Amino acid sequence: MGCLATACLAAFILPAGAPSPWDEYRAILWISELPADPGKADLLFRRLREMGCNAASCYPGMDAEAFRRNGVPFYVENLTRCLFIKGDRGWDAAWQGFHDTRDPAYFVRKPCLNDPAVREDDYRRIAEAVGRYGPYQPFAYDIRDEPSVTTSANPFDFCLCERCLSMFREWLQAEYGGLEALNAEWGTAHAAWDSVRPTTTDEAKARVRDGDWNLAAWADHRAFMDATFADVVGDFAARIVEADPHARAGLEGTQMPHAFGGYDFPSFLPKLDWIEPYDMGSSREIVRSLAPGTPCVSTLFESDENQITRRLWYLLLHGDRGAIVWWSPECIDLEAEDMPLTEKGRAYARPFGELTSDIGRTVIGARPVTDPVAIHYSQASIRADWMIETQQDGDTWIRRFSSYEADHNQQAAARNAMVKLVEDLGLQAKFVDSARIEAGVLEQEGYRVLLLPRSYALSDAEAQAIGRFVEAGGTAIADGVCGLFDEHCRLRPEGVLDGLFGVTGHALAFQGDPATEGAAPGGLPLLEPGLRATGGAPAVLADRRTGSGRAVYLNRDVTPYATLRLHPGTAAAAIRKLMAGFLPDDVRPWAQVIVAGTMEPAPACEVHRLQTPEDMLLAVMRNPQFQMSEELRAYGGNEALETPMAVEIRLPAPFAVRDARTGEERGITDRIEVTLSPWEPVIYRLQ
Repeated sequence: MGCLATACLAAFILPAGAPSPWDEYRAILWISELPADPGKADLLFRRLREMGCNAASCYPGMDAEAFRRNGVPFYVENLTRCLFIKGDRGWDAAWQGFHDTRDPAYFVRKPCLNDPAVREDDYRRIAEAVGRYGPYQPFAYDIRDEPSVTTSANPFDFCLCERCLSMFREWLQAEYGGLEALNAEWGTAHAAWDSVRPTTTDEAKARVRDGDWNLAAWADHRAFMDATFADVVGDFAARIVEADPHARAGLEGTQMPHAFGGYDFPSFLPKLDWIEPYDMGSSREIVRSLAPGTPCVSTLFESDENQITRRLWYLLLHGDRGAIVWWSPECIDLEAEDMPLTEKGRAYARPFGELTSDIGRTVIGARPVTDPVAIHYSQASIRADWMIETQQDGDTWIRRFSSYEADHNQQAAARNAMVKLVEDLGLQAKFVDSARIEAGVLEQEGYRVLLLPRSYALSDAEAQAIGRFVEAGGTAIADGVCGLFDEHCRLRPEGVLDGLFGVTGHALAFQGDPATEGAAPGGLPLLEPGLRATGGAPAVLADRRTGSGRAVYLNRDVTPYATLRLHPGTAAAAIRKLMAGFLPDDVRPWAQVIVAGTMEPAPACEVHRLQTPEDMLLAVMRNPQFQMSEELRAYGGNEALETPMAVEIRLPAPFAVRDARTGEERGITDRIEVTLSPWEPVIYRLQ
């Protein structure tokens, strides 16, 4: 072996037991295939480097020696098969069979995730792949791309096989303790555990049509399948690390939070060492909040350099440690003799060049500083919302695929809008899940504000914790449908926080003209968009001082804000003013961004603070809308943000200011005048 080859191999070797490091930005090209000719393979990797990439994907079966020979770090994809991906025949056959017959016999998943033989089969695949690639020290392994209990987050009542039913009953016994408690919650009269079966989606919908909104027997099965997904993911991750102690095991292509597919983020995120989430329904922000420090990457399809630059910087400032560019045939002309970069490939060179330099390493190594604002994450609310929103679908719910949900789910849209509203106020919030709220983290971690967008379902323990938080001085802001269900999705006689907010009964959720505002099936209120109601209903139904804190009950849906904020002259500024007025005096932007020559806050600007060992980084960037489709294409609509804007950044005190990207010294000041580019941030070191 030559000296160069020996040096390249040595770069992959780590001390025994050390995890593969992820302390630099990974600019990854997704490679469709490696040329069989070693010379051509080497040329492909040279072009990869010219593109600004410093890493690549490796599909099982590819020649690891080509990566080693060219000194290109890689991750290995798709080590397992039992987690369905689009096109899996087991899913397609079951879906079509149920679609044609409505026979619940098709709800038996093949392969069953709880079948030991099925898992053993994937253990062998893991052992084979890690045995082949482990000596080359890949920086990560992907358990499965686009994994799911169903496919994506499509609705389907997997799995009702006898093994899963038996395990479900054991899970219920641990959850409820006894059959009497389960019957009381479900509204059933089971005499023995052997007779307990979940309610299918069709059965739950029939129950709702009869006016009974007790969804517990359906929602508990969804929770069990979420737990199954998390268990499988954790099991496979442990097997990978057992086979390669240096390994980082993760998932690619995770979906939006959903009632189906296994997408209960708090349950599976702790099992992962890295993740590539599809940014739908605020998934990226949820990962950032619930799994801080977990390396996260995103897949990019953009081909315009400006669009590429904007998205890469946006993702880096939101915590990403790399990006996957889709895909090699679009970036390198593999058919030409000299395999030149395409126009798309060339467009990545400059932005990747900067993000893989010192500034990228500095941002990755810094600790994000967030504000004391929490956004409620509730999987129970996600389940209840799905049933509420799909009442209009009738029996066609089976066709409500996740691609449709990404565009139409109103709860996901409300989450997105709330995130953008907080960011546009100059703040950075975190999602906090139900279990952590029950554990008291709102007070323990110093939160001052709790936002409850479409938080349909709350446990008694959550409600009590929120009550203590407000009594102790916190501010809770709900949007009119708060706490109508318990944690098992059984409709309560009244909202569990009605007393805290000072409202009574569901009928008070929206006080507009009932003839135009209407109500959802079953008597649940429909949210009305905008600040003003037909019939002159107030935007705020209740604003109550409780103890040392404040409880605000909105009579309006925040969802339209996500669109309004992108169009000047709309109600967006009024919505920001309304929300800012509810915030405690000590929850204000650390740095204000003002339109130059005015006293007006700069619209749609995001402020990030990152703490390094030596100083603080302050980054300011235009805040575009990056809601994605299931095909990972970003929606348009950001044109109003795509012109330069002169601003003044006002600091809370004088600092020694230096431009972190150019090195330009700004002196000691509490004012920074700058023209913001539409495509990239300004980043300053403050000492």
